[in-house]
Amino acid sequence: MIELNGRTYDIEVKAIQKMLKSDLDELVHDLNEEVDYDVLDEAVEAIEVGDEQALVDTDLWEMDVNPVIIEKNEIVENVLVEAGYKVTRSNHGVSLYAINDNNEEVRISDHKRPPIMQGNVPVQEHEEGFIVEGINVNSNDLIALGFSKLETGKKLYLA
Repeated sequence: MIELNGRTYDIEVKAIQKMLKSDLDELVHDLNEEVDYDVLDEAVEAIEVGDEQALVDTDLWEMDVNPVIIEKNEIVENVLVEAGYKVTRSNHGVSLYAINDNNEEVRISDHKRPPIMQGNVPVQEHEEGFIVEGINVNSNDLIALGFSKLETGKKLYLA
């Protein structure tokens, strides 16, 4: 997985590669008046072959772009499952539903849930759960939500 500009990308998935290439191109052009197309081409080539390390090793930093490799043990879902918690991923958006130490379901997400609507009228609001801004989650926040088996002070990513 790659983190770039507050988003995560699994560059082993062809559709995600296409999205990353587009997002990278847009970011480079937004940040730079002059683009080093040799470096950009090298980065695109690394993405196309799914080589995370080659992408990170390009000189994108010269254009203020810094992709970072995210290890599997830094992804919230993987960390919770590895610690023995039951986790379900939403089919819509980046939301996880995990059962904590108190056998309570906790929603972990980067967005609020929309209300249930009848026509144009909201009829029921959802309990929001734990909402993070962006993708960074500190394990201490999850521990405070009842996931005591986690390692303290660890930076995790919602992917």
